[in-house]
Amino acid sequence: MQDKTRIEDQRAGMYQGDDTRRQISAEQVGNLKDELDRAEARRRERSGMQSNQQHEGTVALQEKRMTDEGNRQEQHALSTTAAAQQQQSIIAAEARRASSSSERSAANRVQVERAIEQQGARQRAADEANRDRMEALEEEKRARMAREAAIARTSEQIRERNKQQIDATPVGQQRAFADYNRNQLALDYPQGVTEESYTEGNKVIIRRVVVNGNKADEYSKVIAKYGIFYFKNGQSITEAIWAKETEG
Repeated sequence: MQDKTRIEDQRAGMYQGDDTRRQISAEQVGNLKDELDRAEARRRERSGMQSNQQHEGTVALQEKRMTDEGNRQEQHALSTTAAAQQQQSIIAAEARRASSSSERSAANRVQVERAIEQQGARQRAADEANRDRMEALEEEKRARMAREAAIARTSEQIRERNKQQIDATPVGQQRAFADYNRNQLALDYPQGVTEESYTEGNKVIIRRVVVNGNKADEYSKVIAKYGIFYFKNGQSITEAIWAKETEG
């Protein structure tokens, strides 16, 4: 741009000043014109290059913007996809947790119900066993009472019968029943004291037969829950007589 101004100034100067400058040859004028044309061509070339550079810069900038925008959109799409996948993973994990919790709850409920049922069965079995035991105890109690009553009646009957026989025997006459019983025991047992023991229901009976010559006496010691009783030949005696005549 400065070259063009300088050439135009020179060209204008050809028509100004002294006569010497007005006498410039046509060759110089042509040279100046050519130089002006070349300067204009260079200016246009530079201007074109600048325009091309500006255009290329604009295109490059637009391409960069498009590339950045594409990258941004791609990154956004990736982020959106990752977020969606994460959300799906969270939903799936929550569903698995809920399913596992439900399964555990169902298993615990079944286990509790089974434990309750087993406890109920054990309780019913225990109640039934207790009921059977109580019934057996009651039956045993009734049987024991019946046996004791029978023993008491039998003992009483024996005592009464012996008493009647003794009372009915005349004075000085041999008491055949008592003598026969004692003679039979003397034949069945050896001389001295013979002790036997056995159980009858809930009672323990200790029986001692004392043989002296051809006579024998039968002693009994009955141990029961309600007391201890002593007998000699069916007659009730004291503990002292039992000890004296069977142990002395």
